[in-house]
Amino acid sequence: MNSVFYLIKANIINSWGINKALKSKSGAEKVKTALLGLLIVYAFCMLAFSMIMLFYPLGKVLKELNSLELLIGSSILSTTLFSLFMSIYKVPGYLFSFRDFDLLMSLPVKPSAVLASKMIFVYLSNLAISVLIGIPSLVIYGINTHGGFMYYVFVVVTTLFVPLIPISIGAVLAYILGRISSKFKSTNALMLIGTFVIIIACMILPNMIRGINQEQVQNAIPAVSGVIKVLFWTNLYIKALSNTNILYLAAFLLVSVAVFGAFLFIFSRGFKTINSKMSEKYKASNYKVTRLKASGVMKALYVKELRFYLSSYIYVTNTAVGVIMMLVFSVAVAFFGRDKVAKMLELPMAGSYIAPVIALVFAFCISFTCVTAPSISLEGKGLWIIKSLPLKVENILWSKILLNLTLTVPAVIINILIVEFTFKMSAQTVIVLFLLSLLYCIITPIIGILVNLYFPKLEWTSQVAVVKQSASILVTMLTSVITVGVPVLLFMIIKPSDTNLFMEIVCVALAVLAFILIKALSTVGVKKFKEL
Repeated sequence: MNSVFYLIKANIINSWGINKALKSKSGAEKVKTALLGLLIVYAFCMLAFSMIMLFYPLGKVLKELNSLELLIGSSILSTTLFSLFMSIYKVPGYLFSFRDFDLLMSLPVKPSAVLASKMIFVYLSNLAISVLIGIPSLVIYGINTHGGFMYYVFVVVTTLFVPLIPISIGAVLAYILGRISSKFKSTNALMLIGTFVIIIACMILPNMIRGINQEQVQNAIPAVSGVIKVLFWTNLYIKALSNTNILYLAAFLLVSVAVFGAFLFIFSRGFKTINSKMSEKYKASNYKVTRLKASGVMKALYVKELRFYLSSYIYVTNTAVGVIMMLVFSVAVAFFGRDKVAKMLELPMAGSYIAPVIALVFAFCISFTCVTAPSISLEGKGLWIIKSLPLKVENILWSKILLNLTLTVPAVIINILIVEFTFKMSAQTVIVLFLLSLLYCIITPIIGILVNLYFPKLEWTSQVAVVKQSASILVTMLTSVITVGVPVLLFMIIKPSDTNLFMEIVCVALAVLAFILIKALSTVGVKKFKEL
């Protein structure tokens, strides 16, 4: 048991940067850590508040239908879905292909202890999802039913155990998907397709809930009830909370622990073998050496970045969300019409506001598509290899930026064509919209790589720690939001009559910013890269 505790402690310290934050003698480093902590707490509170406001109208409808128990059902089902998704996404990096596997196996520690420590670490990550996704609807239920002290005690206890079954199922599915995809040349294709389908569903679902009416809820009740019956542990969960029944609570806890324990027991027996199998890669059996192809420096670096990007499931799923959001928005406007989409998104998409709103959505989506924010950190301990090559630092940095442009620029062109076809905008508006989006395509990756040079995380055991949990990601997102938010704030204050002229002025300002950032990249960026 002590070995499991020490392994979990080491995982938390290495992944969350606690050791660096506590033992750093630099005042600036401590201030930076404190600000990042406050930013995380603020973001978590705002998301929780948003979820409460999302479920509040649903609670009113269910109360009129005398079906408030479905709020508890929606809590367990949504938490299970998100935990399952996050487990499928996280488990491969934590459980099956972690970089310190050989090191841990060489230690006097049982494989079962290593497996338990990894799974508990995944559990701690998923517990935050359970709180964020599950608690708001339970709070709405408690408000509507005047739930007492014991109800909230039951809520706290059950929330701690909710992630156990989804994590176990997700780990098994991740293993199956990994084994299937390893037999094909495109090893990540299957998991990427499934992931993006779930991401699109998660984008659409909140808007569907927001616009739901009593008749739609009534029609959906049989379907939700059927799912609850199939997932029998969810029925135990609902009865435990709705009746504050200790027997149902005990049954739910027992089932959750039993499933999680069974997974640990079965997988621990073949942990080494499973990791060996998961490291298998597809190789052509009829490979023949024909001729070697030479290419320029920039092309070679770009191809290297592209291949690495496409080979990393975690990297792709975390950085391609923005272009997916952009496509969903454009297609939704084309199919459902601007009025319905505007109502769902609560945006004023009418008259002269159409182009500014589209520009805002596109800029927001582009800011979320930042491949460069973790790109330096992902070089890891192998950074010295690329630094030792006779290459210009500018070429190395621009190859990463070009990869980002490969994602965003084609997406901007396609989506502008869709919205132009839908709204029949003037040529001037289309050109301004394209230039504005293109400038954000240039600014965002440069900001990302500069921030990553200031906040590198070169020591990691899983790409998840770099792509999702690093300071570089948080600071880049905050900075990108500021670059989008300032023009929006000015637009709301000025309320210009000529929106095209306003966007043209914004384009000039962004062009100046892009010029400054490019200069900073070639001077400060190069210097910081050499210091790494």
